[in-house]
Amino acid sequence: MIRVRPAFALLVFAFAGCDDARPAQNDPWRKGAAPVTTATAPPSPNPVTPADQTTGLTDQGYLPTKPRPAIDGSPFLVPDPLPPQAHAIACDIAPPAPQPGVVVRTLCGKGTEPGQLGYPRAIAAARDGSAYYVVDKQGRITKLDSELHVRAVVTTPEIDRGRPTGLYVAKSGELWVADTHYARVLVYSPDLKLLRSWGVPGAEPGAFLFLRDAKELGDSGEILCADYGDDVARVEVFTAEGKFSRQFGKFGVKPGEFQRPMKVAVDLEHKELWIADSVNHRLQIVDFDGNPKKVIGGLGDEPGKLKYPYDVVLDKEGRAWVAEFGNHRIQVFDREGNSLAVWGKAGRGEGEIGYPWGICLMPWKDGGQHVLVIDSGNDRLFELDGKALLAGRRS
Repeated sequence: MIRVRPAFALLVFAFAGCDDARPAQNDPWRKGAAPVTTATAPPSPNPVTPADQTTGLTDQGYLPTKPRPAIDGSPFLVPDPLPPQAHAIACDIAPPAPQPGVVVRTLCGKGTEPGQLGYPRAIAAARDGSAYYVVDKQGRITKLDSELHVRAVVTTPEIDRGRPTGLYVAKSGELWVADTHYARVLVYSPDLKLLRSWGVPGAEPGAFLFLRDAKELGDSGEILCADYGDDVARVEVFTAEGKFSRQFGKFGVKPGEFQRPMKVAVDLEHKELWIADSVNHRLQIVDFDGNPKKVIGGLGDEPGKLKYPYDVVLDKEGRAWVAEFGNHRIQVFDREGNSLAVWGKAGRGEGEIGYPWGICLMPWKDGGQHVLVIDSGNDRLFELDGKALLAGRRS
């Protein structure tokens, strides 16, 4: 069985959010109030219908579900039949009422019941704002509707090797899950029914080491995947059927090189990709072929600098919203790389945040951009009023 652990990750183990890392006891994030929790509802007695036993299309590059061990170059196949926890549970848990200010709502809280989270690590939104999905370190995917009611919860089929760290909602409405430690993409229906999976482990082109992100390259049908491990750091491109096309990037510190590329944001208007180059503490802007165009950030905690950027999304005004794991904050940049606003500081209290892994856009409200932010260290989500955040500029 393949057991790949990136050498450089050992150097940043305590700081860069490795799957087994927890914050140090003296970290400022630990100080302050306990996490906010919300009321929960018992699981529904009527689970969502589980996925069919045959979920693959082998002639199109997808994998069947018959289990077998992963050896060098062979895939981790989804168990067939699915285990009970991989069947979605329906629920309806209402969010708190919105409040004025930058923090509109604080959602979820620590726990194992529906509507609670255990160290959330990725978030994604449907394009029309009809659904939001969060995955935590327990391998649980939580679905929220457009009004932020929790509607369903499911656990990925296998978690012994590790849990997913990436989510994306495709144009079709399917949820794509970067099942990082199983070197595959799990594809779910909007109601969290597992449909299929694809991907194989390995360092060769077209395989995955530690897959962090998988998303569409506009309407071309191509799929971008951010992957890293050992001395590998790359963005791979696949056809819509999951067949390898090409890749760019390598391990390093120069423009066009990466260390632990975590997320990719697509700018169709300018034909550019914004890559969260986390261990290099920067954003890289490259064209669709991977040619470097601009570097933003560099290690630091002052505005304009970055420390372990883990996620980046682009709004319709061309602004980049960045979740900084290492600086415990959200930072907003314009296209030229100027810092427009910074929000957040380490802690557990109101307006404080710990180790944010992700951010996603919500529909505009009251003339401004709203965002959902993962407060990973406090096991919760924030709905932020982007207009108020930008007006405050520094907090």
